[in-house]
Amino acid sequence: MDIRYENFQEAIDNLVSQIRDDEIEFDCVVGVSRGGLVPAVVLSHRLQVPFRPIEWSLRDSHKKYIPPDVVVDAWDGSRILIVDDIIDSGETFITIRNRFGDSFKNVKIGCLVYNKAQNLVVPDYYYHVINRGEYKEWVNFWWESK
Repeated sequence: MDIRYENFQEAIDNLVSQIRDDEIEFDCVVGVSRGGLVPAVVLSHRLQVPFRPIEWSLRDSHKKYIPPDVVVDAWDGSRILIVDDIIDSGETFITIRNRFGDSFKNVKIGCLVYNKAQNLVVPDYYYHVINRGEYKEWVNFWWESK
């Protein structure tokens, strides 16, 4: 499956509409490195809120870093939207949730593609649903090099 630039713009419009329907005004959009950075930056511009990156990889680099002030902001009540390109296994967000602890109640999750076959994480906002039980093909995003 390919998420082309045109699909991406439609996905962002869709996510912004879902967020506005939810009537939540976020204080910050956080992008999960690497795949979530592009959609998170665009969403932060569209929502007119600051962007913060986190480095979190369970597959490639195995780095896990959230700037301490982002966690403190969540503890202090800031409303944070964490964005990734795909929620596939759900494990990335489970480990991120563990890092935030009880402050995760102030955090919402958004993604472009959501794999409903996993039962660990259901995002608050998503564009496209796949079922990895039936669909094994890799999802390609327009910003990834081939």
